[in-house]
Amino acid sequence: MPENNDPREEKEIRPDEEERSVTKRDRRRITSRHVTFAGAILAIAIVLFVIIGVVSYRYGVFDPYVKEQFTAKMADIGIVFDAEVFRTTISPLELELHNATFKNKVTGELLFSVRDAHIGLTVQDLYAWQLNRNITVDSTDKVVTLSGAVPTAAARANAVKIANEVEGVKRVIDKLTVADKTP
Repeated sequence: MPENNDPREEKEIRPDEEERSVTKRDRRRITSRHVTFAGAILAIAIVLFVIIGVVSYRYGVFDPYVKEQFTAKMADIGIVFDAEVFRTTISPLELELHNATFKNKVTGELLFSVRDAHIGLTVQDLYAWQLNRNITVDSTDKVVTLSGAVPTAAARANAVKIANEVEGVKRVIDKLTVADKTP
């Protein structure tokens, strides 16, 4: 009975071997070819993402969003802002305004206007837009009065500097206080 020449026994062994070879083949899903292919797809996706970002920036896709944020911030402090041209650039970080008007939200009185401006910004300026400040701007006969509270002395100096740089302003009265952060 120990005969191993029976063809049925050979047939039984062969399917087991085939199953084992299929299982080994299935285990090899991560190959150098697959890794190379995945890397190429990832590289193409990154390049496309960068190209879309640059084209969107160049054609001003982000400008309406920045303008909306700026307008909302002005509305929070009681100013209605409008501009014919509102353009931002990243390098250098700059805001370009043409025929911009700043009006009192309650009375509709024109506070000041900007005919043509290229305002250089720093990362600190952008961060400062996110901070809540309680600044009141009053203007009478080309004299601007700033009152309220700001978080730091640097913010106070910046507010006075910005007010002084506005076209048509002859004098700035600084009544701003620096908020004390100690409990």
